[in-house]
Amino acid sequence: MYNHSNRKHNDQWQTASDAIEQAMQDMKHHQLRLWKKHFVAVLDRLLKDLNACVQTFEYPSALDFPPNAESGKLVLLDTENNKPFINQFRALAQFRDQLCAIKTHGDEQLENKHKVVSVVIAKSLHKLQKHHRERQEEHIKSRK
Repeated sequence: MYNHSNRKHNDQWQTASDAIEQAMQDMKHHQLRLWKKHFVAVLDRLLKDLNACVQTFEYPSALDFPPNAESGKLVLLDTENNKPFINQFRALAQFRDQLCAIKTHGDEQLENKHKVVSVVIAKSLHKLQKHHRERQEEHIKSRK
């Protein structure tokens, strides 16, 4: 039998249930904001560290190549002279790996920041490869 007491109890239960549901939704939104804020900071820090690293890159006037180096195929000998230059490639690979580990989950702001870091890595890599190619071409011409 349904009476006033049951109705009052059901109303109270519904009010409490609604309040809990709203609190859960608020928590979820807050967690998402914190998640986004964290990854914005991570991407900002990655870009700052990347830019600082790239500013220290050196482009030596001489690199060591194997005697049979050919045009079109970039190769370097693993020598003490080449190590700093080779390590710059490795540094970019590490930044790329860190960037790949950051998921944007379709968030536009995160995707834009992700793309900015990706472009800086790509441009820096291209600049290193261009220097490598130029030094290798000089080496090939000097053999003739």
